[in-house]
Amino acid sequence: MILLACGAHAAHPSPPDHAEAIADASAWEALASRLEARTVAHVEEVKFVIDLSDRDAAGTPHVYFLDSNRYDSHYDFARAHLDRAGGRISGPMEFYVSEYRRPERRFWLGSLVRYRDQDRFVLEILAGDTMSGQALGDCFALVRSRVYFGDALAFHPISDQHERTLASLPAGALPVVRDETLHAGWSYEPLERGMAYGYVRLVQGHLDPASVRPNQILVMEEVPDDVPVCAAMITSRFQAPLAHIALLSANRGSPDAAVRDAIGDARFTRLEGRLARLVVGETDLSIAEAPLAEAEAFWAGIRPSQPFSPRLDADEARLVSLRDLRIDDVDFAGAKAANLGEATQLPGVEVPAGFVVPVRYFVEHLARNGIRPEIDAMLADASFAADAGVRATRLEALRARIASAPVDPALVTRVRTSIVALGASGRLRFRSSTNAEDLPGFNGAGLYSSAIAPHDPSDAEIASALARIWSSVFNLGAHEEREWYRIDHARVAMAVLVQASVDDGIANGVAITANPFDERRPAVLIDAQTMDGSVTGAGSDEVPEQFLVLTYLPEREPEVLSRSSRTDGAPILSDAEVLRLTDVLVTIHDHFEPHFPDGSNAVDVEFLIAGADHHPVIVQARPFTVTYSH
Repeated sequence: MILLACGAHAAHPSPPDHAEAIADASAWEALASRLEARTVAHVEEVKFVIDLSDRDAAGTPHVYFLDSNRYDSHYDFARAHLDRAGGRISGPMEFYVSEYRRPERRFWLGSLVRYRDQDRFVLEILAGDTMSGQALGDCFALVRSRVYFGDALAFHPISDQHERTLASLPAGALPVVRDETLHAGWSYEPLERGMAYGYVRLVQGHLDPASVRPNQILVMEEVPDDVPVCAAMITSRFQAPLAHIALLSANRGSPDAAVRDAIGDARFTRLEGRLARLVVGETDLSIAEAPLAEAEAFWAGIRPSQPFSPRLDADEARLVSLRDLRIDDVDFAGAKAANLGEATQLPGVEVPAGFVVPVRYFVEHLARNGIRPEIDAMLADASFAADAGVRATRLEALRARIASAPVDPALVTRVRTSIVALGASGRLRFRSSTNAEDLPGFNGAGLYSSAIAPHDPSDAEIASALARIWSSVFNLGAHEEREWYRIDHARVAMAVLVQASVDDGIANGVAITANPFDERRPAVLIDAQTMDGSVTGAGSDEVPEQFLVLTYLPEREPEVLSRSSRTDGAPILSDAEVLRLTDVLVTIHDHFEPHFPDGSNAVDVEFLIAGADHHPVIVQARPFTVTYSH
């Protein structure tokens, strides 16, 4: 991955800070940096600059292999060493346009990247580099002649632009390696870096959520759909980077990683049942037995110290159109509906039409059916608080009680009237929207339930959908998550968002409106999958299509981090579709980010790509915090 720096150029360092060749492994080690801007680990890079304006007697351009720990970008090196009379180096944006996007240029710029797990060396160029096929071939040949691994070197295309460049060359003109080959050799995937203390628990097969404790480090054979609060997660299969459990881990700040065949890894098996200290890092993890006093001090420091009482307005009785909701209407509409209502006001942002059934009717349903006193008694029961097994059993019974209790017929009639006014020709989606989700520091991803109904649902179908979603307030995972964050369960209330379903989608996805790899280079990270797959659910080594788009550049180009495992490497989204989505994401980020307090610096956006024109449709927007190490 090659990224362009926008900061001030580096001070002129003491030599040697570059080499004209890489003769052996020790020379590589002297120049290589470990890449953190990757979705996989164990990746190293040596940047190179080829100065076409400086040639020897044989006409060969001067080659510089950079000390890539010292130089953050090609621009830094060129400004420090190659800025001279008759060859001035302009500012970073002008440099980007002239040296990556134009056919007439002074430099060939790229990186040699080593994937250690796969024992592969590849040549990569910037995603948006429009270098011609002839120039790419000449650049590749020159670099290959200067490195000790030249016979093994291959070109790794990371964008559709590169595929077009390759298509202009005769078949087989360059050795090429693609993402699916590189991803097949993954051994370690850090999803959420950090440190945790917990008792190591190995989980073969299905995970029973009721058995999970906050002081457990779970080492799992599979990737579960959901995990209650735990100290950390290690999965034996790789995870979709923006899956619900990855987002939950990010929200909790709990380490999360995938290690191939972790369930049999001696680092974990030898510590089964023991208290350990785990550190998930960029390139590897470490785990060792730990003393109890040290663990208890750590646990005390990471759990919120103060309770949180959600805003609650149980007086609003209107069934409010999504278009009339705003971000501050969380107290009666829930955060999901309030955020989507806010998004309907933004130019170029499409949100499916809908309306909200306010939290008032959840509160009334519990009161009309005598359920509220039962809830209060359950929450006050010492055995319920102390025993996770008791909690699981009691919550299951409570959900069944709420879901089977009769729904007010007058409300069902009003919902039907609003559905008719909605004019949806396809299915309907009944979606959870509590006052305790999609909040700064607590996104509640995947905690609550939704339902699908036909466009003309019967009274029984409407009542069933409402009651089922109301009951999901008491999902075990939702209760455990709120308990860890000291959220007052008695103040949690459920609104129901009713929306027209988008049934002509060609892709679904999740995006983060900040660059999770590098704070200095604003970007959006996009995960997309075909409609029969999901980027928010669990995976079994399933890989989504993933893009990083640097949004500060004057001419954007999507960098392809991976192609979907469901399409055998064929693209799901075109460059034009990714860039159209990027424009929408930037609009959402610029509007929402100032509204989010408590350090949230990005928006977590769920989207569909739909219609004959493959346009983006936004179905969720919530605060997200990308944490950077400094």
